[in-house]
Amino acid sequence: MRNTLLIVLVGLLCQPHVARATHLIGGVLTYKCTGRNLIERKNKYVFTLKIYRDCYSGRAGFDDEAKLGIFTPDGSGGYNAYQEAFGIISIGSPYLSPIGPIRSINPPSYPCLTPPDTICVQEAVYEWQIWLPDTNISYHATYQRCCRNQGIANIVVNPTSTGATYTVEITADAQHVGNSSPTFNNFPPTVICAGELLQFDHAATDLDGDQLVYEFCRIFSGGDVTGVPNAPPYAPVPFVPPYDYSTPLGANGLTIHPNTGLLSGRPTVISRFVVGICVKEYRNGQLLSSTYRDFQFNLVPCRKELEAKVEADSVVNRVYRLNTCFGNPLLINNLSGLRRNIQNHFWKFDLRNGSLLEPSDWSPTLTFPDTGVYYGQLRLNPGTPCSDSMQMQIQVGGKLNPNWQAVYDTCSTNPVSFVGTMSNSRLQLKQIIWNYGDNKVDSGRLNTIHQYETAGIKKVSLKITDKIGCEGVSEKNLIWQPAPPILIVEPDAFVGCVPAKVRFNNRSTPIDSSYKIVWHFGDGDSLRQRDGEHFYKTAGTYSVQLQITSPIGCYKEQIFSNWIKVRPAPKANFIWKNDPIVSNFNPTVPFLDKSSADVLRWRWYFNRQNYDFVQNPIYTFRDTGLQRVQLVVANAYGCKDSITKNVYIEPLVTFFMPNAFTPNYDNQNDLFKGTGFWYGLKAYHLTIWNRWGEQVFESSDPNEGWNGLKNNTGAPAPEGRYLYDLQYITPKGAAVKNRDFLTLYR
Repeated sequence: MRNTLLIVLVGLLCQPHVARATHLIGGVLTYKCTGRNLIERKNKYVFTLKIYRDCYSGRAGFDDEAKLGIFTPDGSGGYNAYQEAFGIISIGSPYLSPIGPIRSINPPSYPCLTPPDTICVQEAVYEWQIWLPDTNISYHATYQRCCRNQGIANIVVNPTSTGATYTVEITADAQHVGNSSPTFNNFPPTVICAGELLQFDHAATDLDGDQLVYEFCRIFSGGDVTGVPNAPPYAPVPFVPPYDYSTPLGANGLTIHPNTGLLSGRPTVISRFVVGICVKEYRNGQLLSSTYRDFQFNLVPCRKELEAKVEADSVVNRVYRLNTCFGNPLLINNLSGLRRNIQNHFWKFDLRNGSLLEPSDWSPTLTFPDTGVYYGQLRLNPGTPCSDSMQMQIQVGGKLNPNWQAVYDTCSTNPVSFVGTMSNSRLQLKQIIWNYGDNKVDSGRLNTIHQYETAGIKKVSLKITDKIGCEGVSEKNLIWQPAPPILIVEPDAFVGCVPAKVRFNNRSTPIDSSYKIVWHFGDGDSLRQRDGEHFYKTAGTYSVQLQITSPIGCYKEQIFSNWIKVRPAPKANFIWKNDPIVSNFNPTVPFLDKSSADVLRWRWYFNRQNYDFVQNPIYTFRDTGLQRVQLVVANAYGCKDSITKNVYIEPLVTFFMPNAFTPNYDNQNDLFKGTGFWYGLKAYHLTIWNRWGEQVFESSDPNEGWNGLKNNTGAPAPEGRYLYDLQYITPKGAAVKNRDFLTLYR
């Protein structure tokens, strides 16, 4: 079993006793020879370990006790721990390393760029001091720890099991001369702005003045949660193709100068990358030591604080393309930012005629002398670290000046031919649009044909657009007011009876309200409007003439011969016999037809309920008062006439009062009441008084009589004479009053 020299630093406590730390992003181990004992052949070394962690990934802090192992080869390919120096040395307080506290590393300064503020890196420094014998074999000092961050793009990483090994070799030649390893001058960049030029001085300093050579090198895995280092050899971290240790950010990612250590490149892939950088120390051609720095590079999108740009129609390969039309001033809207970072700006435009235009305005307005393509440039803060520039291509569209002519017969309804022209036939057109002024459009051709459907003055426009969007419009009025080719009228025939009402509908096209329209109806009357009505009052056959004249004088007429046929109408009339008078006692009435001689058919209506078809009907009425009688007659042409008259049925009343009655309950003459026909009687009122002036009976119902009891319910009235008073109104409104005596017998 191998033994290990453990030198423990207690310090830099962030979160104590954490078992796993998925937060390591790099580290480097160096040594310095601070004393020599030539008699005992021993050298005093100070080992310095710098550990870098990501503040945001994982929760583990730096180790309370950092364990350093020193190993020597056993001569058979293996390694042994150096036994004489074995032990545990505690140095420093629980919170501070021997040379200072944990420090946060600021991101590098990029001119005019601002990296995101989500990157946080901290550094802790551990130191060990130990005397080691001057031997003819190498010492290997090693620190190992788990674990690396997740999301690393270029290596195969399982953060729970893949750690890091930071090691340095002190060769026999380095021991003999009391050599110290070189130390890197600068902290590696915590953030690299993707797509931007990186130039970082990764050089180291050697106290002995030895030759230093830089290269990308392998980095090693290893370590576990205990932090106890293992002996060499160490397995290299496997890279994911197309990445490897010599091209850790890809083929076009980064390069390092072997003599100066200058790290340069323009990497573009946004992710995390592990990079191993070695500095080898040579003296007189002999390799004395190799120092490894293992570090995680973070490629992120940075916000550009200074960028030359303008408002453009498109941007292709950072060339801003603007389009304008000839004769139109072009405002070049300067969108460069941030303004506070811009001290100077310079415009330059080539006008293609041997002269340059160099306006000083922030957003200049330019007018170009001709059509074609012009080039320009905007530079910001030239000659300073914070500068930028951009190129412009300005396309000036041509002079269009479209025009058109119409070819057509003004009085014909045939299609209209349109012929379009433009002043510059060399232009590449994008679009041709005709608007015919009737809510219809056409596109694609300079010459076209259009059929109008309605008359009028049409506002016709020809709009031409070239390939960069410049437009030209020609708009004029076209008068399209032809005469209709044929005249169409509804209805196309009419047969009716006097008086004949005919509705004339003019369906001729194209016409509108501006046309002059005259109707001649054949009976001497005329009408000046598009549609209308006419009454024919005399029987006969008539021809109709329609005349249409357009506003520009186009004329069309047509005669519709024998179109209207008006037939004579019969005359309805009748009388009835009313001798004696027609009354409820004599309700049967004979009717006598008195219509014109041409009548062939009769139809009688009595009170809209009963009807008859004979010429002279006899009808019995069922009610009194005014009774409606209508006669409808028709002649041989089917022409009809009607007449309505009212027959009055006299409502007669016959009402008689007796002069005595015998209320002895023998069912003979037991009641005193009137007799007769009183249908239609109104306001009936009967009262009866005895000789002492006392009222003994009262009723408003002619069907109710006096039964000889007081008010028909009290004590029997004595025999004798009584006075009655009777009042009523006849159906015709006459008031009747009758006062007389009656005699009551028992």
